[in-house]
Amino acid sequence: MQNIISHFSLHNQGYTQHNVDFLNVYLGVDNRLFLDYNKILQGNSPLYKAMKTDINNFMSSMFIYLSKNQDVNLSDLLKGLHETNATHLGLSEGNPRGKSVGDELKETIFKNLKFLKKAFLKGNLEIDSVYFGIKNIGPDRISDIVTSIVKSRLIEFTRQQCILHSIPMQQVAVSKIFDSNTITWNAGFVQLPTYQNKPIIFIPKDVVSTYSGIAGTFNTFINYGFHNFFKVSTAYKNLVRGNEKEINKDLMRKEFDEYNKEQGINNKDISKIMLTEFDNKDVVNAFVEVRKQTIVLTDDEIVEILNNKFKAAN
Repeated sequence: MQNIISHFSLHNQGYTQHNVDFLNVYLGVDNRLFLDYNKILQGNSPLYKAMKTDINNFMSSMFIYLSKNQDVNLSDLLKGLHETNATHLGLSEGNPRGKSVGDELKETIFKNLKFLKKAFLKGNLEIDSVYFGIKNIGPDRISDIVTSIVKSRLIEFTRQQCILHSIPMQQVAVSKIFDSNTITWNAGFVQLPTYQNKPIIFIPKDVVSTYSGIAGTFNTFINYGFHNFFKVSTAYKNLVRGNEKEINKDLMRKEFDEYNKEQGINNKDISKIMLTEFDNKDVVNAFVEVRKQTIVLTDDEIVEILNNKFKAAN
């Protein structure tokens, strides 16, 4: 099985994952790394600033359509969300798929419009609000959403890398390219490298994370909420203990978790409370804490992750 470097014979020029800017994925399978929104936010390059603009414009449009009950426009906005097979990232076993991912994402988001509207009205216009507050949207799906929105930037990044490394490209048809200026999804012909006559879209190596790494941002958000709000909340103490005599004693995490489990309350429900009932400045502080925990993977870590997937596929 070939990766990008071996497929285009870049190894003959001394290139490895350590001295290229793109993720050297294995081709023809999904590699278990994911585009990480929070790492994009930490970047200051023109590429990452452009990605931030695309994401902000998408979320702002989503908020406008939600607040004005413009369901047709919202549906049009969401219909472009999809799994971008050309990146070769994801969880699919064997050949990448993703045919129904867009429909699933659209349906899931529409089922949660009431929550999203309330969260957005609180000022939480974040991709993380979608991930943290909606069941069935995990690290893989939030990565799909972000990749969909910034695909035009990834295509341009790919082209620049191909020019830099003299990688051949050919004209291919690409659909569902988001234009953040017109807030439309477009299709067109672009120059991209190919593998087995299918386009390849490169991913910058410093904005990817493992599944557990992105899941960790959610756990950090919940931990921040517990330590800064829930454990000192009089209302929550009464709910958990049903005993006002212990009102001055902070909640322990164990009793907090046990109560939530007994009541059928999961961490997504806790996150919804934070996103819809807490002051925006408090949630912003929680997001800041989340981003402090995001660490760029080293080249050695990336190689190990990709090679483990390669071994599993064989």
